Amino acid sequence: PYARLFRISRFGLDPIDFQDTDHFRMMRDFCSDPAAFLAEALYEDEP
Repeated sequence: PYARLFRISRFGLDPIDFQDTDHFRMMRDFCSDPAAFLAEALYEDEP
């Protein structure tokens, strides 16, 4: 509780909210629709 999170960027350390982290968004997307998440993650553009 009350932890401060930071993201490392090319400009240094930037404060970030938990729900704005890449890890949180990825887990939220997976939990809300696992099939669509996997289809998107495994999709490769064909030439």
